[in-house]
Parts: sequence; structure tokens; C-alpha cells
Amino acid sequence: MDFVYTHGGDTYQHARQAILNTFDQELIKTHLYHGNHHFHGGLSTEYLKKVDPYLFFASAEQAAYNRSAYVDGVMGEVVPFLEENSDRFIENLFAFEVGHTIVEANNPDDWRYQTHYIDRGNTRSALSLDIYEPIDGAEFRENEKFRH
Repeated sequence: MDFVYTHGGDTYQHARQAILNTFDQELIKTHLYHGNHHFHGGLSTEYLKKVDPYLFFASAEQAAYNRSAYVDGVMGEVVPFLEENSDRFIENLFAFEVGHTIVEANNPDDWRYQTHYIDRGNTRSALSLDIYEPIDGAEFRENEKFRH
């Protein structure tokens, strides 16, 4: 298996339902799910739960906080579900809060990501599992589980 990046932009609810109906659940799992600005609407919470990502990333601005799809669907339903039921999920990275995110992936078992947190009030406390040493003081995370 390879490191899997899934870009969810312009894949709306009907298409996501078709993916669920067509492909085995193991084939839709991803390491990084990029919600794009489309986390603001037209999403399938069932699909997002089944992609079972390590990371969600949304490259959106604060306007997404005004969208019930993001606030209620992603943050209110999907993220809490994954935090409670997934042994893979690490965190939801929202560009407005974390700034740039850099992902370095060699294979599905050797990857890490770096963020430059802007609003540390929205981060979670880490429960360390296997962490690479930070490079030059950068905040790298690998295989960490984040909880409220």
C-alpha cells in the first residue's frame, strides 16, 4: 500500500455516496484527506467517517465557521466520531488556525507533518506514540493521537 492523499474538492455528497456504493471501505481509506474549501457544504458525513483519515486538512478561511456543514457535520459529528472510534485519526487541521501544513511521506509507515500553529487555543494535547525529533525547533508530529 502507498501513502494515500485524497483531495475532496468538487467531490460533493452524491459523488461520495456513489464512491461508498461502488468501492470496498478499505479502498477509500486515506492518510490525508484534503477537505478544501468544500468542507463548507455538500458533504457526506458517512463518507468522511469511512475514509478514516489520519489527518483532515481544510484550506479555508474563517467563513467556514459560518457553515453548518463544517461546524455541525465535520467538527460536530465526524471529528468526534473519529476521535472515539478510529485508531488512526490524529487531528483536523484547519488552515485558518494552523497556517501552512507540510507533509513528508516516504511510504505509508514513514511520514510526518509540520504545522505552524497560529491559534494554539484550538490545538489538542498530545498522547505520544512514536515521535520523530523536531528539526531545527519545528513542530513535527508523527503518529501522535490528539484528544480534547
